[in-house]
Amino acid sequence: ARAPFLQHASTNRPEALKLFYQARGLENEEKIGALQHAVRLDPRFGIAWAELSQVLAGQGRYQEAYDAAKVAHDLAEESSHLSSDERCMILGTYHSARFDYRAALDGYGECISKGTKNPNLYRQTSLALERQDELQKAIGKIEQAIERDPSTRNYVQLAILHAKKGEPSKALAAIEAGRGNDEEPYLLWGEGFAYLAGNDLDAAESRFRKMTAADGTYESNAAFFLAQVALMRGNLPSAIAAIRAGGRANELGHFEARDADAIDLTARILLLLAETDPTRAQDSRSEVLRLARQLAKAPNLPLMLKWLRSAALLFARAGDVYGFEAINQRIATLCREERLDHDLAVAIQGQLQIERAILRQQALPDLTLLENTLRKSRDPLTLDTVARYWLAQDNCAQASAYLEELEGKAGTILHDHPATLLIEAENNLRRCREMK
Repeated sequence: ARAPFLQHASTNRPEALKLFYQARGLENEEKIGALQHAVRLDPRFGIAWAELSQVLAGQGRYQEAYDAAKVAHDLAEESSHLSSDERCMILGTYHSARFDYRAALDGYGECISKGTKNPNLYRQTSLALERQDELQKAIGKIEQAIERDPSTRNYVQLAILHAKKGEPSKALAAIEAGRGNDEEPYLLWGEGFAYLAGNDLDAAESRFRKMTAADGTYESNAAFFLAQVALMRGNLPSAIAAIRAGGRANELGHFEARDADAIDLTARILLLLAETDPTRAQDSRSEVLRLARQLAKAPNLPLMLKWLRSAALLFARAGDVYGFEAINQRIATLCREERLDHDLAVAIQGQLQIERAILRQQALPDLTLLENTLRKSRDPLTLDTVARYWLAQDNCAQASAYLEELEGKAGTILHDHPATLLIEAENNLRRCREMK
């Protein structure tokens, strides 16, 4: 096996440097612990703060990830002794932690254009491209990372990208290429997702359960995907039970993404239950509103925009005009006062204006808003809003085009969003075809 790339790391504490390199062979809490120890030994160890941010972000602990990236960024602003690779990594990580992936790509790209040998710069570039929904480019960058570091985590990232593109056989081939002697939990997760994207639900469930048995720290992540499996089987109560078994629908103490994703998923399952079982509609909607209020606890920070948007969408779907408008106002303030990615801000504000029209049962005065919103983003949540707008206008012909586009993003939905988006798209497409 090729020796791991050891990037230049600016620290005058040998013990901190040793921990930084040791962390490369660790995962999850052990890796976080090693990097936290390194920055305690040398609080000015900027690249260690950046790598800590990347690991925390990978676990969905975005607030902590942002805090670590901000420390790294501030240190880089003060230092004249950092290498070019360190500066690129810190700058890109800081922007990624703020969900500004366009700026992150600029940060990483400065060193990649110079032919850096650092595999993590290629990996982080791939992750940023993935978030921009540029999957083929992301595949190219992770393949460059693999050339320099053929590690399990890089092969799993390649598998995820192929699965998102609807290429499960290529995803499983990537898993096999990265498989060592042991079935590492991380590899089992990637394999499970590849099977889920290929609609082999039994194989997917088996891998997610093995992952939890191998390492209990993966339990909450497994719960989310086991819920997705249950949803794809049409078993809504089992999906909710899976989330609760994983402890992912608890009250929000401090805001963590893994909790927020579970709350969003639970609420959307309840919305689906309300539509399929009228006798439970009122109770289900009341619970949705309670969960939406929990999501609304997200701080007014750019990196929390995702869950504030989810809260607004839940209030709208449950028919709470006051709750929707309150969150909408917070989002508008964020977009105005913070240095957000312009396209992201335009897309989210446009989407919420379309949701307002649906909620108030109004037609848009013209289609400029809809067209501008779609020009900035065609992510699944935006496509879902536009499709439901046309359904509310009794225009199945227009709605069907967006519902079919949603179905084409099945891999991305199963990885990043509640599978209810797929189920509702399929149900609505069927209704539209029956009406022809």
